[in-house]
Amino acid sequence: MTDPRALRPPASVPRAMTIAGSDSGGGAGIQADLKTFNALRVFGTSALTALTAQNTEGVHGVHLLPAEFVTAQIDVVLDDIGTDAVKTGMLATADIVAAVAERLAYWRRRLGPFPVVVDPVMIAKGGAPLLDASAQAALREALLPLATVVTPNRHEAEQLTGLRIQSLDDARRAAAAIKAMGPAWVVVKGGHVDEEGSEAVDLLYDGQQWQELRAERIRTASTHGTGCTFSAAIAAYLARGEGVPRAVALAKRYITGAIRHAFPLGRGHGPTNPFYPWDEPGAPAGADGSRSANRSAEEALRQTMGRE
Repeated sequence: MTDPRALRPPASVPRAMTIAGSDSGGGAGIQADLKTFNALRVFGTSALTALTAQNTEGVHGVHLLPAEFVTAQIDVVLDDIGTDAVKTGMLATADIVAAVAERLAYWRRRLGPFPVVVDPVMIAKGGAPLLDASAQAALREALLPLATVVTPNRHEAEQLTGLRIQSLDDARRAAAAIKAMGPAWVVVKGGHVDEEGSEAVDLLYDGQQWQELRAERIRTASTHGTGCTFSAAIAAYLARGEGVPRAVALAKRYITGAIRHAFPLGRGHGPTNPFYPWDEPGAPAGADGSRSANRSAEEALRQTMGRE
């Protein structure tokens, strides 16, 4: 008997899965990822790895889910809905990292080689550790070789490589060391490098060529979830069919706009605004934050999606 799934037409909407922890404050983790997917017109699915009691001031409690339940979520969703891209965030333990890596390898064999964006979440904005030492080793050995793109910030790149990063040259050395761990592309984010400078410079490296992605450094406390939003945006653009360099460049522009248009919430590090392109009814902003009341909604949508 023919499997009815074989008779279904291809998905009419880009799909992306996030495998990450929950942020009860809504600014990071699964919540930020799904908001970003939605803002960029990608259908988002999720597999939770952990629940956190968290707000803008920090992480106040963590409840980890069993690795077998994490993989159960991945399996039932990908078996039914499939995906065009996956991103990982907070994975917490070596067991979860290994289990996620094994299932992603399996589903790539089943569904085809969909891109995987690895955000190596290790430390919360407030300083709480989110990945133990054995999990860091599992990340290097099992997950990074599967990554299409890995997106460490300065602190995560230092943890992964053991190198100290204080300059762009240091970041280049770290990116090269991370590339040797197996990912196809490395983005070392510049938000915590040269923090007194006027620009935030991300480095993109594929083992041969370097690209510097520059944007204005916005002075604000509303930076909670920036790494989650950035990596989710890369996954969304990859799901939409963009190549890695363009997906990363569009995501850089998108997260800069989300920071620029953030609204103050809470007493600590507030969230970014992933829906800023759609703040004006009928006239969504472009990915660079620009708006024009006279342009058509269709033109604005093309701008947001990077089709300029």
